[in-house]
Order: sequence, then C-alpha cells, then structure tokens
Amino acid sequence: MKRKEIGQDFKQLMTGSFIRDRAESHLEAWKERYENYKTKSQASFDLNVNHDISLEIEGAEEYLKRKLSDYERTHLKERFNIMVVKLFKL
Repeated sequence: MKRKEIGQDFKQLMTGSFIRDRAESHLEAWKERYENYKTKSQASFDLNVNHDISLEIEGAEEYLKRKLSDYERTHLKERFNIMVVKLFKL
C-alpha cells in the first residue's frame, strides 16, 4: 500500500458507525472534562492538542485485522475529531 493510499476496507469502516460509536464513547468517558468547555472551539482545540488517538487506531486495526497506513491514521484522527466536536453538546 502506498503512503497516501486508503484501502477499500478502511473506506467502508469510515462510512459505517465506527467513528460515531468511538466519538460517543469518548464523550461519555470524558464527560466531566467536556462539561468545562463553553464553546465547540475550546473542545476542538483540546481534542487536537491533548487526545491520544492510539485507542481509536488500535480499534480500527483490530477490526480490519491489519495495520493502518500513516495516511489512514491521519484520516482517522481527523474524522474522529470532527465527529467528537459535532456530537459535543454545549
């Protein structure tokens, strides 16, 4: 797989409920932290700076039964962060 290539299996994973389920789980686990944010921008900043995406990557790799490319890892992080902010309720 080339560096910037995205596997068909990964594309299917991203269009399913995987990201939404992971984002909802993240928000539930970090509920108290997110209660302190007054804006989605604050939540987004903290997520981009402080969140370790390794659990989401591990979950995707376990589901797909293969390692993700660097490009897929980056894409997963971006999609996850967008979904968490989208689901975050003020």
